[in-house]
Amino acid sequence: MLEVRPLPARLRPLAVVTLVLLAGLTGCQRSSDGPAAAATPAVVPVATPSVGLPDFASLVTRVGPAVVNITSVTPGTAVAGPVEEGPFGDFFKRFGMPRPQFETPPQRGEGSGFIVDANGIILTNAHVVGSGSEVTVRLTDRREFTAKVVGIDKRTDVAVLRIAAKGLPTVKLGNPDALLPGQWVLAIGSPFGFDNS
Repeated sequence: MLEVRPLPARLRPLAVVTLVLLAGLTGCQRSSDGPAAAATPAVVPVATPSVGLPDFASLVTRVGPAVVNITSVTPGTAVAGPVEEGPFGDFFKRFGMPRPQFETPPQRGEGSGFIVDANGIILTNAHVVGSGSEVTVRLTDRREFTAKVVGIDKRTDVAVLRIAAKGLPTVKLGNPDALLPGQWVLAIGSPFGFDNS
């Protein structure tokens, strides 16, 4: 036999609120010609999107070959060491001997770029090129070219390179004013030598 015990006084307001909510959820429907009848709870269908996520495969196939990997090397420079205090510093000063020379290691930069003209014009970041004396461009088909730096604008972090090649795949520069918040964006790059990542 089921034993029914009264609720403690502290839980009674919670029980009343729960019953009111349950009654509201199940709902009651009163017909015009009779007593209240229990209504069937409404089932709200979940909207399924009519369009799935965008498929970027065709876009990557089309513009991926125009994404290039860029490396730049700035050779090290000889720097005179500091004048030491103490007996060695006095020795160099007294006899007019040159200070020891140290060579800084070469600086390397690496990043991505985009071919914007089929005749070898490439757009990249100024910080990728830096002040590199050797700039190498590697295409997705593994061809490598030594690039000439056409121009650098450090303020906008843009650099333009030229390589000696013709008939290259290109990307088309878009109009940023035509973009809307919430539109899909795809970024294809070649950082750290990983092509089309």
